[in-house]
Amino acid sequence: MHNTGNANLTGITLAFASTGTAAPRFTRPAGGTCAATLTPAAGTCTINVVFSPNALAAFTGTLIITGNVAVTGSPVSLSGSGVAPVVRAALAPATGSPSAARAVELGGPAQIFTLTNTGNVTLTGIAQGALGGTNAADYAIVRLTSTCGPAGGGQSLGQTTLAPGASCVVTVQFRPRAAPQPTGLKPATLSVTDVAGTQTSALSGTAMP
Repeated sequence: MHNTGNANLTGITLAFASTGTAAPRFTRPAGGTCAATLTPAAGTCTINVVFSPNALAAFTGTLIITGNVAVTGSPVSLSGSGVAPVVRAALAPATGSPSAARAVELGGPAQIFTLTNTGNVTLTGIAQGALGGTNAADYAIVRLTSTCGPAGGGQSLGQTTLAPGASCVVTVQFRPRAAPQPTGLKPATLSVTDVAGTQTSALSGTAMP
């Protein structure tokens, strides 16, 4: 909202109205910068609006802004569509193929895997990454640089929920064991579990002499 005059705009109020079922579907959340007064020096302020549909339908509404003078552009038309919730996540890349000499330990190559919320609702219940398969002992999750799942076990940053489009990471290091463990391919898996299920990437490291 812009104060285009040369005096304070005072008595600012915001009122929402909407069609559809039950309570108003358009509301003002916390945040924004518009208060009861807007000075000419400040010039502009922002109004946040949240759309909260409760049905798979189209909704319309209005935001009525009033003050000690008429506000041009008020009421503001609002519209939105309720869509079905999609709970979905993806772990990428799908494969990791490092190579390292046996007994490399902390110097082994590391790879970052990214879990992304590809749905349209918040992804919850995210657990820490886990290794599996017959060669899981040849890999290690670097908790210090991982963020998926709750903090703990060496992981200082934790993310158990992700907004749509947001992501967290799991860092995996290849540490092939020393002889008498054989050289060659060391297949294993990395998995992250959440409310969408379990997302898995394949690990195909090669242990060299």
